[in-house]
Amino acid sequence: MKIQFLAALAVSSMFALTACSDDESESLADKCETLSEDCLEGTWTLNHVALKEDPSTPLTNFASAPSVLTFNNDGTFSYQFSTLTSGGCAGMTNSGKWALLNDTQLQMKVTNGDCITNRTLSPTVSVESNDAGDKVILNLQEVYFQQDASNGINAGNDTEIFSRTE
Repeated sequence: MKIQFLAALAVSSMFALTACSDDESESLADKCETLSEDCLEGTWTLNHVALKEDPSTPLTNFASAPSVLTFNNDGTFSYQFSTLTSGGCAGMTNSGKWALLNDTQLQMKVTNGDCITNRTLSPTVSVESNDAGDKVILNLQEVYFQQDASNGINAGNDTEIFSRTE
């Protein structure tokens, strides 16, 4: 009788543990339905600088040597500039702290480097379907990191487009 009780207890414990486990299978597309910490945390590469009205058409393409933006879960970020970046920032890394102020505003505070400044951005995230699955796009709605790349040609009408890589 004691063995049957222990066996029943072991089986019920297994079901209880599996029923309470976190959903590890949440896709990146699900995490990025809106701008959130879960969506931002990870590594992003700069695809290109584009006009706000036409973000899919590159004005300046960084595909051959992308810049890399990493949002860490401890509230820090790093940005390694592309070797294609004009000016003295090519290949340099700047870092700092980031925080979501609400579901539409991202605050960036620089603690290391002088190629970018403190700013509050209003980025958007979107999910595009591609052959390999969902591709998550971060549109900063302005040029923040690659200010020299836009050269002021479009007087504030440019935007940086990133893709989530990890």
